[in-house]
Amino acid sequence: ILPGMERLELIGGGWKYPSPVPLKWTRLVLLIRKLDGTAASSFAGSVGAYLSSSATLIGFIAAVAILEQERGLPGSSINTFNDAAWWVMATMTTVGYGDVYPVSEGGRYIAMGLMICGIALLGGVTAMVTSIMTARVVKTEDHFDTQMEYLTQAIQDLNTLPSHCPHCGHDLR
Repeated sequence: ILPGMERLELIGGGWKYPSPVPLKWTRLVLLIRKLDGTAASSFAGSVGAYLSSSATLIGFIAAVAILEQERGLPGSSINTFNDAAWWVMATMTTVGYGDVYPVSEGGRYIAMGLMICGIALLGGVTAMVTSIMTARVVKTEDHFDTQMEYLTQAIQDLNTLPSHCPHCGHDLR
């Protein structure tokens, strides 16, 4: 069990699983909202904040879903929330160690969805990094273009200077 996650017992069933909305986890939502307003003022920062919050939310939901699906099945290696969280991290990051895996049909469908989400999140991170790098290159090119325009104008200004001194008639070239 992750710190701050209370266990609830369903009435009549005796199943125990982590509460979907523990109060300590609401701090994460507040932090993400604060990041979105301050540190994520740029487009890439906003995308990064949304990607990380999406990954966290998808991961938590997938961990609860796979735990509900797999707990207590014969041959299942996912019997605790920690097992489920480990499996979600390994699956979402496309590492897939194979030490923990779903055995039920429903668990495999959850795995397929999580794999697609993981690949999409990795694509989003790649796109964000590419966007940042491209913006820096464009900024450098714009700075270079501005310097070239300044130098071209300076050369034209030098070419318009008179070839002789207006006072003494000395040749200036």
